[in-house]
Amino acid sequence: MADVIVSTSGTSGGMGKQLALSPEIMKLRVDMTDLGKGKNITDCQVVYVAKAAGSSSYQRWKAWAETRGKKVLPAVAPDKIAVTFASEKVDAIDAAPAYLVMVADIFAKIGKPANLKQAISGHAKMSRTDAAYVQKWLSKDLQIGYGCTEVGTVASGSAEEVADIDGCVGKPLPGITVEIDGGYIRIKSPTMAENYLDYAEMDAEHFRNGWFYPGDKGYLTSDGRLVITETR
Repeated sequence: MADVIVSTSGTSGGMGKQLALSPEIMKLRVDMTDLGKGKNITDCQVVYVAKAAGSSSYQRWKAWAETRGKKVLPAVAPDKIAVTFASEKVDAIDAAPAYLVMVADIFAKIGKPANLKQAISGHAKMSRTDAAYVQKWLSKDLQIGYGCTEVGTVASGSAEEVADIDGCVGKPLPGITVEIDGGYIRIKSPTMAENYLDYAEMDAEHFRNGWFYPGDKGYLTSDGRLVITETR
């Protein structure tokens, strides 16, 4: 099986880059999906993934669906979301915090909760106010996560497990090491890509001595949870 080529721009202020993910890395990321996406994700049949088709997130979800007999749907126009959720029987959503709030707004205007089995927030910290709003209109079971294309899902926790600290994204997943180096987060994981394919000059900034530096700041709590204080 050939490497999967994915695109990312999050660690460089919008500059597009490409990464090669080996079949071994993709399998590990697929397996991490069951661990890091919420307690009900294995019961979900149709996942709405608000990501580009070429992103590593969408590719991982696609592989997850293929191996587990599920279905994933790409993002649609906002005015089509409610109809798509109903016609496709969507029971889970994975999106960035702002997108989840936008979808929650749609169901709030309808006046009827989506009642999904699982909602998943990632890629940025989520406020407690937004989390409560998403739980009301999309799913009571909200999983807060943190990750990046270069590594995949890094840390995860239920909304209840992270509610006491703004910016908390839960504990690192099994096999993933997170440390703080001069206030900056660094990550080591078997799910990590080796380097960028087309921006070698950025390798030295982000891939250092076996660690990946996303450029975000944060700290670890006494019980091992990761808190994001500033994103790149």
